[in-house]
Parts: sequence; structure tokens; C-alpha cells
Amino acid sequence: MTSEAAIEPTPAPDYIEALTAWRAWNVVRYNAGYRLASVFAPMVWPTGERLAAACLRQPRLLDLLRPAESHEAPGSGCECGIYGTSLPAVGDYLLALVGRAGAGRVVGEVALWGEVVECERGFRASLAYPHRLYVPTGCTHRDGWEVARALADYGVPVELVPGRGSEAMRELERRLAA
Repeated sequence: MTSEAAIEPTPAPDYIEALTAWRAWNVVRYNAGYRLASVFAPMVWPTGERLAAACLRQPRLLDLLRPAESHEAPGSGCECGIYGTSLPAVGDYLLALVGRAGAGRVVGEVALWGEVVECERGFRASLAYPHRLYVPTGCTHRDGWEVARALADYGVPVELVPGRGSEAMRELERRLAA
């Protein structure tokens, strides 16, 4: 018989199912269509497969003297990971259109799983995939239908939302409340 002192507890998973949160994406030209891309990092989200987070932190001068240890994302004491937040918080990212390379911005629900940590702005996760996409018609440089059709390659529901920025977010909140 084993005593209680000899049993080592194992950590329970944070979430049994994927956590669904909100995020904004850039829409970028990719091959013959459009794809989702990170707002902050030069990263295109793949279709049909999960996105795995990696720490993309740039080394600081101090790191050159004493290299920082590499870690899996999301790391404690780091800002790495795939972000998700609340619907009101994600609206700010729609206010500024992307420049020359992008077709605009969209918002949507993202499924987050693997290691998920709560942070100041919402959640950071090690794995993610779009769950549902909303294309604000005034937040794209292209025809909203064209962008929505291309984003259907992700295999998730894609809806058009009229307006741009805060107007589109109010319409989306109205739809979801109904």
C-alpha cells in the first residue's frame, strides 16, 4: 500500500474542451485567394489545420549577454501565445485598416486549446483555429463577398456584417444578442 506522502499529484488540464474567445485578423492576399494573418506577427493562419504558437520574442541586449531560455508558448513571464479576448475588446482592432499588403481586417471567434492561460487582455493559448468569422463590409479594401468566399476555405461559418469599425461591432453585438 502506498502512503499519501508518496503520491505525486498530476496537474489537471485547464480546460476539457476548447475555449472560445474573440480575436481580429488581418486578411492578406495568399496565392490566388485570401487568408487570415496575425495582426501583430508575420504569420498566415493555415486552413484545415491548427495553428501552434511559438515564442517570437526578439532578443534584447541583456539576452545577448545571458541568452534567455527557450520555452513553449504560452510561457510564463512572456507575452507569447495565440490571443483571444472578449468581443468588446476586439473591436478596437477594426478601427485601423491595414496598409498596402492587406485586404482589411475581420473579427471572429477562435477556438483556443492545449495550454491556455488567462492574461491581462484575455487568454493566450498554445493551439488555435478559427471557429466563426465575421467580415465587416467597411473594413476590407475588397468586396466583402469576395473576402468571405475566400475565407470559407477555413471550413467555418463566415458572415458579412455591414459597416466599419464601431458601427460593425454594434451590428455584430446586436445580432448575437438576438
